[in-house]
Amino acid sequence: MKKTIFINILVLINLLVIIEIFFRYGLNINTQGISKDLINQNNQFIFNNTNLISAKAFGTTIYTDQNGFRISKNQKYLKLKKILFIGGSVTFGPAVSAENTFVGITDEKTNYNVFNASVFGSNLDNNIKIFKNFYDDKTERVFISLAFDDLSTQNQLNINIKNNIHSNSIIDKLKSKRLLVIINDFLRSNSSTYVFAKTYFTNSAKRYYYNDLKKFENPEIVSQSFEILDELNNKKNIITFYILPYAEQITSNGCKKYDLAEKQFIDHLKKRNYKFIFFKDLFCMEKNPSKFYLKNDHAHLSKEGHKFVSNIFIKYLD
Repeated sequence: MKKTIFINILVLINLLVIIEIFFRYGLNINTQGISKDLINQNNQFIFNNTNLISAKAFGTTIYTDQNGFRISKNQKYLKLKKILFIGGSVTFGPAVSAENTFVGITDEKTNYNVFNASVFGSNLDNNIKIFKNFYDDKTERVFISLAFDDLSTQNQLNINIKNNIHSNSIIDKLKSKRLLVIINDFLRSNSSTYVFAKTYFTNSAKRYYYNDLKKFENPEIVSQSFEILDELNNKKNIITFYILPYAEQITSNGCKKYDLAEKQFIDHLKKRNYKFIFFKDLFCMEKNPSKFYLKNDHAHLSKEGHKFVSNIFIKYLD
C-alpha cells in the first residue's frame, strides 16, 4: 500500500515537472515575479536599487548601474550624446534581456548613450520625479512613457480609484486574503504552468484593460493627473511622450476606434503642446500585432515587440 502511494506520488511529481517544462520552454510562458531586492522605495521616488547583478524580473537576470538604470551585463557608454527613457515595467522590459529591449536596441543602433530609467510600478507622478532626478545638461532627448495605469498623483486619487473599480469582485476579495497573496506571489514567480492557467482562465489581458479604463470615467481624476505635466513646460522642447497600447486595444475591434482613455491622452497632450508617439496606430497596421506581447500578457512586450518599437524610435531620432 505504502509502495503504491509512493509510486503514485512520484508519477504525479514527474507529470507536473513535464507540464512545467512544456509551458516554460515549449510555449515560452514566462514566470511573472520580481526579486525583492530589485526596487528601492526608501527614496523620495520609486526606483531600482543600484549595482544589481543577480536580481530577477519575469525569470530574466537584471543588472543595474550606479544610478539604478537597467543595463546589459557588459554595458558600455562611449558616446557623447545622452537620451533618457523613463517609464514603468513595459519600458523596463521584463522577460527580455536588456540588450533586446527597445531601449537597448536604440542604444546600440544610434549615436546616443540611451539610458533605461524605468522601474516596476511607476506612474506619471513617479516618472516626473525620475526626470527631475536624472535630467542634466548632457541630456539631449527624453522619452517618457504614458501608460493606461499611470493616472493619479495624489494618494486620495488612488484610494478613489480602488474603491470604484470592481471592489466587490471575486478577484478583489481573494487579494484581500494575505495567505492567498503570498501563495500567488510564490507561484507566479516560480511556475509557468500557474501563470498560464491564471492568465488564460481569468482572461487577465481583458481584465487589466477594463479595470484601468474605468479610471478615465472620472474627468476630475484625469485632469488632476495631467496637471503635473505643467511642471515641465520649460523642458517641453526635449520631451516626447510615447503611448504603448494594451494587448486588448490592438484586437480587431480595438483597432477600429479610439477608446475613452486614448482620446483623453491625446487631448491632454495636444492641449499642452507636447510631442508624442501613439503606437497603437502603428501596431494596428501590422498583420498580427498580438505577437508583440508576451504570451497571455496584457501589456509587456515580447522580444519581437521590442524590436518593432525600437525601429520606430530609431527612425524618429534620424
